[in-house]
Amino acid sequence: MMVGSLRTLLLRILLGCTVLFGSVGATLAVESSKNTYLLGLNGSLAGFLPPPGVYFRSDKYLYHGEADPGVNFPFGGRIIANVEVDLFFETPIVTWVTNQKVLGGTLAFGALMPFGWQDLNAGVELDFPTLGITLGTNIKDDLFTYGDLFFLTVLGWHAGNLHWNVAGMLLVPIGDYQLGRLLNMGLNRWAYDVTASMTWFNMKTGRELSVSPGITFNGTNDDTNYNSGDEFHVEFVAAQHFPKGVTLGVAGYYYDQITGDSGAGARLGSFKGRVTAVGPFLGYDFKWRGKPVSAKLRWLHEFDIKNRLEGDVGVFNLAFPLGTSGPPSAK
Repeated sequence: MMVGSLRTLLLRILLGCTVLFGSVGATLAVESSKNTYLLGLNGSLAGFLPPPGVYFRSDKYLYHGEADPGVNFPFGGRIIANVEVDLFFETPIVTWVTNQKVLGGTLAFGALMPFGWQDLNAGVELDFPTLGITLGTNIKDDLFTYGDLFFLTVLGWHAGNLHWNVAGMLLVPIGDYQLGRLLNMGLNRWAYDVTASMTWFNMKTGRELSVSPGITFNGTNDDTNYNSGDEFHVEFVAAQHFPKGVTLGVAGYYYDQITGDSGAGARLGSFKGRVTAVGPFLGYDFKWRGKPVSAKLRWLHEFDIKNRLEGDVGVFNLAFPLGTSGPPSAK
């Protein structure tokens, strides 16, 4: 068997897909150039829901992006151009996989709240960009704070080499937000995301293909009268699982805003965004103090940009069980 011990491989699956998707995103279209669904987190073995138990995952998300000269962006009810952003998010996630069955699938729940640091530099701030009125130059902002609260509900199924689930995520806007501030961790709008993930995984050869399409439905920021449009996103991983816990592959995502922004605060009009990203993926599974741990690292480069920054994403995931109903079956 190419991938080594079946029990080790099943344990890798158990840890590799603890949580299905993340939180407040990097610089995209919509208001404050942030989306609800964090692109780049839903990767290897995304369609597999682990056995009943409680799991913890830490997601570290690093991003650097720059805008093309002359492209304007809405931030905090203000319009800025020549934008450069750096950010680092930490997202602790707890997932409870229950013994409950619904429609033949296993039911799971989760919760997360990101925190982190952001830094923004802009060459110019505009009042009415269509008129070219300049209010200021060399605009800067930075902060370290907490974001919104997210609740997850998941149903997962298995059939041979095929594993799939449907997940819903509700954003509760309680994160740090101040009207007029360029950078905010909180979005000050309700949002709901539905994502379906599917994984085909051959345990004899170690080959995997995972795909996760979804749609985010955004609410209105009442403070700015900005109604962010709805967003389509899809992520994928093609990987080879090797003996001794090593996984190598390619990861990527595609994002497209399917409805335009609206409301009195949407001064740039519909402002639909689009982006594609691809990069290498590395996974490693090991034991620490007798507890199985799964570590994953990926780097993604963005291209095919519209109405957003162009940048690079680095993601590091660390996952382990807090308690399970028992070891994964070797059957």
